[in-house]
Amino acid sequence: MSKTSAFLEGAGIGAAIMYFFDPATGRRRRALIDGKVAHLRHLIGEGSQAAACDFGNRLEGLLARMDDIFGTAPGDDAVLTERARARIGRLSCHPGAIYVTANHGCVTLSGPILRDEVERVIHGVSKVRGVEDVVNNLQVHDTPGDIPDLQGGCHAAGEPRGFMDRSWSPTLRFAAIAGGGLLALYGLGRRGLLGTPLTILGGLLAVRGISNVSTQRLMGIGEEPVSFEVHKIIDIAAPIDEVYQIWAHPENFPLFMGHVDSVTAIAPDRFSWTVKGPARMPISFETVVTRDEPNKLICWQTVHNALIPQTGRVLLQQDVNGQTRVDILICYQPPGGELGELVATIFGVSPKQALDDDMVRFKSLLVNGKTTAHDQTVTLSTVEELDQKSQANVTPRE
Repeated sequence: MSKTSAFLEGAGIGAAIMYFFDPATGRRRRALIDGKVAHLRHLIGEGSQAAACDFGNRLEGLLARMDDIFGTAPGDDAVLTERARARIGRLSCHPGAIYVTANHGCVTLSGPILRDEVERVIHGVSKVRGVEDVVNNLQVHDTPGDIPDLQGGCHAAGEPRGFMDRSWSPTLRFAAIAGGGLLALYGLGRRGLLGTPLTILGGLLAVRGISNVSTQRLMGIGEEPVSFEVHKIIDIAAPIDEVYQIWAHPENFPLFMGHVDSVTAIAPDRFSWTVKGPARMPISFETVVTRDEPNKLICWQTVHNALIPQTGRVLLQQDVNGQTRVDILICYQPPGGELGELVATIFGVSPKQALDDDMVRFKSLLVNGKTTAHDQTVTLSTVEELDQKSQANVTPRE
């Protein structure tokens, strides 16, 4: 081992020891890790049971299919009816509206159906094993109208396509995780021009199996952007007007938000932000306040071309005891979709955890009169001084 490698390894071990055994926050960090490990063990156990059950069911179905193909017993009408029903369930948005009967290989379909589903359903049922003919007695409708069986919208799953399906079966997910992990390990051992692509491919396959989302969503590719939500509700023993005053001036946020470095007002309803990104790299963007109801509601969104588009709102409610309930909802679109969110979490940039920590400090600031952020003690007097400076520089919004 070279001196550089030994130094980096020692530095990494030292940083980990400092992180987990810090006198102030080390116990909490260790507790969080223990909770995540226990949750991971639970997920692995559930996933293994689901994969084993799914594999057993598929094996039983395969054996039944082989027996049906090579056997000499005539087809059973009840079995044929259930096969047709199962196929219709993937092809129609209202499978319960379609009545299915079978008689010696001839399947009869009746009941209401939307026009754009007729051809798909009949063709799909005709391909069911054992079906010799399909009789179409369906009542075709252009729109659901006032027909009870056709109410409610959905997206039909369509024919199973294996790896191309958006949602994979437990057996396929288990195979992807195991195969992808082995492929990634093999690539790490080979390195070079062959090893690196194999490592990336294996890692993506394993992540695809773990997350069970489509590759397009995983990579953030597609017409619809991938959005995530962070929701937090906290009760604070403080008057609603004091809580509102802090939220109405985002310049206050760096005082209790550990991931926010600075917020500058550039207009009465427009602000420039600098926050910590992955590996503590600074990310800058601008937001605009879209709705402001004093002592009740504040809504905002990022301006166009933001690296991480975001919308948010904070709803304030006061109870009979004088406590204020703060309800925060933030929606954001990380670059790289699910994979980008995973990478950010690995680098310690978890929006949910960050918001939880921020709200603990915010509550301490209002209830105890002080808190600690960015290794500095902040008091309510600091907030008041900052508010006075902000009001002197920018005209308050109406």
